[in-house]
Amino acid sequence: MKKNVLYFRIIAVLVYAVLFEFFLPVNKILPKPSSIINSLTEIFITYDVSTAILNTFSLYITGIIIVFLILSLFSLPIIANHKSIKIIFNTISLFTIIPYFLAIVLWAFWFPGSETLKVLFIILIHSLLFLEDLSSKKYVLPEFITTLQENFNLKGYKKYSIAFNYLQVSVVFYFIERIKFVWLLLLTFEFIDNTSGCGSIYRQMLDYSDLSGIVTFSLIIGAGIYLIVLLLNYYYSRVSGSFGVEVNNEI
Repeated sequence: MKKNVLYFRIIAVLVYAVLFEFFLPVNKILPKPSSIINSLTEIFITYDVSTAILNTFSLYITGIIIVFLILSLFSLPIIANHKSIKIIFNTISLFTIIPYFLAIVLWAFWFPGSETLKVLFIILIHSLLFLEDLSSKKYVLPEFITTLQENFNLKGYKKYSIAFNYLQVSVVFYFIERIKFVWLLLLTFEFIDNTSGCGSIYRQMLDYSDLSGIVTFSLIIGAGIYLIVLLLNYYYSRVSGSFGVEVNNEI
């Protein structure tokens, strides 16, 4: 199955390269492959891409580390109050009533141009979505539930260790599953707020109608996100080994 997907992607890229480079005229749908290659250096000269990438990726990584630490430190209360969390999210379904886009616009309106509050935005989104998913058992793996049920009556350090390991695995698994969606929210926030970051670079490229730059920059962002997923998958495989869970995550 994976080989078929790989072959399909290779064929699609080859078809695109031949059609758009040699047969189709210059258009506003997709740029020529040669234009994308040239843009790899041009966008770093024309736009402040290096700073934007460093800014957004460092803020995102800082945000998920803080979320990871918070959720892991409070692993016992979170698990012990699983039913209460579910009741809260069933009662106050903020992110199902208010569209995500409106929430982003309001946040940008309330706190314009703040890098610190951009990290807080990442923390808030990740924490709320994780707790919502946890309450609905969307990303709660059966293997971990069984392990918890067998060990939850333990006392002291052993009990905390089981809960901590469970939350580690669940949080990292959740990060992998939700990463594309959260990045979409983050880029949208930066685009609207026009702060220094990858989203503001998209805004500049759109203002200049730089199609090649948009596609090239998207490939760079995609490669960065894929690298984060590889690192999370590696950590996930190490942590989940004690539970005997097989890693099977793709982006």
